[in-house]
Amino acid sequence: MIAETTPNVIDPFIIIKGRDVLRLLARSGDFKTSITLFNDHIYLDVVHMAKLVATKETLFKRRSRLVGPNQTTKKAIEKLTGCQLIIHGKTTSILGPAAGMKVCRQVIE
Repeated sequence: MIAETTPNVIDPFIIIKGRDVLRLLARSGDFKTSITLFNDHIYLDVVHMAKLVATKETLFKRRSRLVGPNQTTKKAIEKLTGCQLIIHGKTTSILGPAAGMKVCRQVIE
């Protein structure tokens, strides 16, 4: 996939937003959620959880703890920070405002 702009583009940061939309779509994000990245105060951060742990067992335990029973922990983090968490494989994508993303990243790490 390629993200391109035209000479008529006013905001040069839109190419970064387009790249983030493609990254989220590649990580199994749905289209409606991905398009919200084009809003001014919404950003994407991808945390590679496999790089934070030594073994697959530890990764599985941390991911399970982050999701919680019936996704209660995930929903609580989303409600408190105003961000959306997309947990897929060995990565977690954080979608939301910058202040909430910082808190989500600290919780994940």
